[in-house]
Amino acid sequence: MTTQTDFRFYPDDSRCRKLAGGWLKLGVATLLIAGMYALLLVVARTPLIKDIVPNTDVFYTSLVIHVIFSNVFWFLAIAGVLWNMNTTNRFIPLGWAALVVASVGVGIIAISPFIGAGDPVMSNYIPFLNGPFFFTGLAISGSGFALLVLRALISVPKLHVNTPAGSMRFGVYTATNAATMAILAFFWAFFTMPQIDSSGKAYYQGLFWLGGHVLQFTHALLMLAAWMWLATASGIKFKLSPRITTLLFTLALFTVAFTPIAFLSMNVTSINFQKWFTTHMQIGGAAATLPLGLAVLWSLFGAAKATVDKQPLRIALWLSIMLFALGGVLGYMLRESSTLVTAHYHSVTGAVTLAFMALVYDILPHLGFGATPPRLAKIQVYTYGIGQLLHVLGLAWAGGYGMARKVGGSAEVLDNIQQTMGMALMGIGGTIATIGGIIFLVIVIRSMRQSPSPNDP
Repeated sequence: MTTQTDFRFYPDDSRCRKLAGGWLKLGVATLLIAGMYALLLVVARTPLIKDIVPNTDVFYTSLVIHVIFSNVFWFLAIAGVLWNMNTTNRFIPLGWAALVVASVGVGIIAISPFIGAGDPVMSNYIPFLNGPFFFTGLAISGSGFALLVLRALISVPKLHVNTPAGSMRFGVYTATNAATMAILAFFWAFFTMPQIDSSGKAYYQGLFWLGGHVLQFTHALLMLAAWMWLATASGIKFKLSPRITTLLFTLALFTVAFTPIAFLSMNVTSINFQKWFTTHMQIGGAAATLPLGLAVLWSLFGAAKATVDKQPLRIALWLSIMLFALGGVLGYMLRESSTLVTAHYHSVTGAVTLAFMALVYDILPHLGFGATPPRLAKIQVYTYGIGQLLHVLGLAWAGGYGMARKVGGSAEVLDNIQQTMGMALMGIGGTIATIGGIIFLVIVIRSMRQSPSPNDP
């Protein structure tokens, strides 16, 4: 049960609870696959050991699978958990159909590197292997996620936005609307792309860039909801009223609503189009993220010390905010393509991932699984969070001295000692973060094999 100061909500219907649990299992599977490829990427970019990666294709193929599983499928699977927790029991069969279809598509993509899926193409937001098998998996998984969004839109309960839990439900619902706009953006780009070489990177960059860009608003909104959730769960009284919280989420939704202006007025492959959306992200993305993030930070200062069982949530909240703030600073420092771009991206996505990991710890017992051991969970959030910070700082250090991005293995050339030291720090941090990811999977899988104890919610 939530209180009048508790911004959390949990599913009351057993069918919604089981459906949310199914999406959580898919999320764990995607993170497991992403972690395996992440370790290979760390090896491929770390001085002294990078030459054991035999060729650049192995690096690029691993990069494609890691990015799409860690920054697309994992995020959308957690979105599936929250969206199904935020629905009534209407259209449950549609919800299961969405999960099954998405899982089939994800499975096809997971095995695609082993059956000659095609050449890796490093388009932003959604890289891919240029072959029919990979695209089949991408189309099927995309259809499943679209069905997920559809059910989340049409099965939303009545939102009492004047209550803490109601304002949180509204925030989660705004992310659904942002995802809808991203789906429309993908379709718009597909049908309006000029007739250029459809096998070239320029075509796919235009095809995926717009929808992938808008999709970042979905992830940011859900991260903000996770921050507020973790603040409440770790014993902090959030210092914004439900009305103001709802207003800030509405402001974020309003900025996403500007997206069609660019659809209708610019060519999707033009420089002005990309500049418009970059500015849109810098200004619109900060519209809700900055005030809500500052409110969470304000609530953290002066809060009573967290109890032992809530310490992992409190620590994860601090580290997630630090990573996101660092990513924002690095984003404003970008001037050219280097590993500074990679540092910005990993800092932001690492913040989202850490917030989602801690969120999972809190909701596991409410989805019918066992509780997580607080001591091991505390070790996990420290390991992943500090590892990501080192990883990002190493990439930023090397990028500040001209280290090229999206290059690894024997093809990577280190031109100066700063690049070497930066990439060494990147390798150490990446390895630590990967260990943190492994510990998370161990904790969650073990909890999933247990039933809630009588003392659990």
